[in-house]
Amino acid sequence: MLGVGFLAGFAAGWASRSTTDVSRSATVKVMAALLSLADSVKRMIATERENLEDLMAEARAEVELSRAYRRGATRKAPAPAESTVGDFQGASARDRAA
Repeated sequence: MLGVGFLAGFAAGWASRSTTDVSRSATVKVMAALLSLADSVKRMIATERENLEDLMAEARAEVELSRAYRRGATRKAPAPAESTVGDFQGASARDRAA
């Protein structure tokens, strides 16, 4: 009788282990799918956030332009004085001597 109990316990353990392996594999697959979904959602949110930031920048520019127009600041500002050839670092020695 002891041998039958041992065999029944052994069979129950074997079945339990087999079920656990299957459920573990399924759990890992589900978790991998969820992680993939989370990455996709993060990319989508980042894209939409960038679009929203672009819209906000355009709206701010429009508001600033409107404010400047109301203040009368849309007149052309005087052009900066032209620099001589030697004022910038890219001038060669020949240009500076001239």
